[in-house]
Amino acid sequence: MSGALIRRDLTLAREAYRSAGALGDEFSRAAYMALLMNGAGGRRDWPEVLRYLAVDPKHEQELAIIKQMQLDAEGEPQSVSSAEILDNEGLVHCFRSFLSRKECEHLVNLAKPTLQPSLIVDPETGHMVANPIRSSEATSFPFVAETAALHAINRRIAFASKTQVEQAEPTQILHYREKQEYRLHLDALPKGTSNQRLITFLIYLNNSYTGGETVFPELDLSFRGSTGDAIMFRNLRADELPDSRLVHAGSPVLRGQKYLLSKWVRVQPLDLSGPPGRPF
Repeated sequence: MSGALIRRDLTLAREAYRSAGALGDEFSRAAYMALLMNGAGGRRDWPEVLRYLAVDPKHEQELAIIKQMQLDAEGEPQSVSSAEILDNEGLVHCFRSFLSRKECEHLVNLAKPTLQPSLIVDPETGHMVANPIRSSEATSFPFVAETAALHAINRRIAFASKTQVEQAEPTQILHYREKQEYRLHLDALPKGTSNQRLITFLIYLNNSYTGGETVFPELDLSFRGSTGDAIMFRNLRADELPDSRLVHAGSPVLRGQKYLLSKWVRVQPLDLSGPPGRPF
């Protein structure tokens, strides 16, 4: 899977996870289900994922959440709330009640055990580094670590943004304590990046805080979503250069704690081939 010692082989990794999961290894079982639901290394099989969930009591609550989603037999979303435009230039769109309260609670509980100090992309090196511009905590869920509910939500984001789920970076869930913020920034990647961030999709996962507005100074817009509300904006102009009008900030939280799902969608599907490693 990692491609660190030998070349990444998702098909072989998927079979290894299946075998180890069948022998009782819980991590491998979860990884195999993730590969089943997103189709990496083989055929996508959403009905089999649901069967896995149904026979394991610890997934009872997650399965109940999924059953409340408007999904077809293959786990594809059937509809989302209509988008409304928030600014005078028509750049920022809002989807009210994009997630249910139960879905938001599931995501917050999923994130809490693995939250770490947030990082940003260094414009000089392209590496992820700590920086005072972003003082929150964050955790991410690569394709091999998605739960079924999170995967279904990712497909809903793709449906709403009219993109393919394969274009999206791993989902991030952010946590802001009092006085924490994300200062003014653009989500577009450093100049010369071959597969730019096309769209940003943000979902507000709770409402028990004050402050914490998402502010777009160039658009004279300040927005604070209710639990489950989402906003979406395009980071690039028509010529695919960064759109400076979309500079934005997460204002400091004044009281309470804020949870936010952040999704960056690229122009093209991500390359999952991984590091080259050595021949097997």
